[in-house]
Amino acid sequence: MHEAGHNVCVVNPRQIRDFARAAGQLAKTDDIDARIIALFADRMQPRCTPPITVSQREMRDFTARRRQVNKLIVQEENRLASTADTTLQNMIKAFYQRLFQLGKPKMVATIAAKRKLITILNVMIREQESWNENYNQA
Repeated sequence: MHEAGHNVCVVNPRQIRDFARAAGQLAKTDDIDARIIALFADRMQPRCTPPITVSQREMRDFTARRRQVNKLIVQEENRLASTADTTLQNMIKAFYQRLFQLGKPKMVATIAAKRKLITILNVMIREQESWNENYNQA
């Protein structure tokens, strides 16, 4: 709006809504809103907001980009964690199926798979490591 040569006033919308109530205007449509905003501007003379400087615009753009990059980093970390989870699940499932195919009862194979999972997780916690492909050989 500033670039088009218009004065810009940033006003809390609640102030305008309170002004409308005080004027007895409880209905809310686009036409009524436009009239109330114009009346508010005429009567209350809100302070105009100066246009932002080039450095402020650049800072706003850098901040927005930083926010985007941080979001992408979090998404990527979550995706890698999800990949490790899937790898671990597949490894434990293959271990269970191998035991079951060797003739172990389902309960014995299930308990062995859970025990293997707990052992791997305990090592990861003790060593303060994330998933390591070497665990797949254990």
